[in-house]
Amino acid sequence: MRYLKCCCSIIAVLCLYNTANATIAYKWLDDIGQVNFSQQAPDDREVDIIRTRPGPVVDPAQFQESLDQLIEQQAVDAEVKKQTQLERQQEAEKIRTTLKNCDAIKSNLKKYQDNPIGLIKGLDGEYDRIDEIERQKKMQHLSQEIQTHCE
Repeated sequence: MRYLKCCCSIIAVLCLYNTANATIAYKWLDDIGQVNFSQQAPDDREVDIIRTRPGPVVDPAQFQESLDQLIEQQAVDAEVKKQTQLERQQEAEKIRTTLKNCDAIKSNLKKYQDNPIGLIKGLDGEYDRIDEIERQKKMQHLSQEIQTHCE
């Protein structure tokens, strides 16, 4: 950050120095008839003198203050951009998680619907038998979960 400030200050000073010294310019034609401009007159040609106005006087403190404000605004903008990107990533992850959970709920509902005799495979890999009333309750509960979270 300090390096950036230093470089910008040096560039600003050089620009001000060049515009302050550019009060007289010369215009002439070269050997092929092309018009040229410079701050030094050629010795072997007839030249037209062009007087230019110096650039506006800039208070260095005011220039440094505006430069500091610009750098600060860039830092704020970068932080806002970073925060926005983080929020987008979090929202995308939330959507992926929701879709994954919905797929699991739908898969479980399908297992209960496709198994009218009530044999359901448990987490331990063993099959458990549930009665029809319990099966219907599970299917109703899973259907409500789908309506609440997946649609």
